[in-house]
Amino acid sequence: MNRADLHSAFTKIALWNQTQFSKIVYVDADIVAYRAPEELFDIDAPFSAAPDIGWPDIFNSGVMVLTPDETEYARLADLADRGVSFDGADQGLLNQHFGTNYNRISFTYNVTPSAHYQQPPPRDSRPEAEKFPDTRYEMSRDTTPFVPPVRYPSPPRDMWYQVPVDPPKPTEKPRAIFPWETNQPQPTRVFADPPPPPPLETGFGSSPPPRIGGSPWGQPRPCLKAGIA
Repeated sequence: MNRADLHSAFTKIALWNQTQFSKIVYVDADIVAYRAPEELFDIDAPFSAAPDIGWPDIFNSGVMVLTPDETEYARLADLADRGVSFDGADQGLLNQHFGTNYNRISFTYNVTPSAHYQQPPPRDSRPEAEKFPDTRYEMSRDTTPFVPPVRYPSPPRDMWYQVPVDPPKPTEKPRAIFPWETNQPQPTRVFADPPPPPPLETGFGSSPPPRIGGSPWGQPRPCLKAGIA
């Protein structure tokens, strides 16, 4: 990582030799804590750390929760004597020793904003990463509007830059850019309108039905009265 100040970072492994403590919550000196993370003492795991922003498969050694152990200390000291570390410091050594055998805590406990220089060491130490390369683009500092080349299709060209020239009022909707935004959707099927229903037979305005008894319409019919014999 080209940092000469990391030559003394291996002293961090001495945490595992402080067996007078049942558990240690270690915080790097350059971390600003707005509160005491006391809940970390309740973690029931021998070693815990947060993921690294440069390579999330590894952990960052800036915040660690560990249980001191003389056997672990001896193993770490042996690695330090042999210079085993992919980044030349304690983080590479600890990751090579523990691998995936650690308890992952939230990234919020160790928000590291410097991914640019932290990413190359773990990437270079993993040849399998070259099988899944990605592309990183350098963002241009040129603030002038983009001018498309002539080979671009003519309809979209410069349309985006015409929108802010005559912006709509706050009460108006944004103006359409492409023709298809204003076209009305065409139906995919056309069905004939159903025929109107037949008129109801009400009896008014047409020939009246025949009367029972043969009495013509409009004439009174004789009534039968019951009499006493």
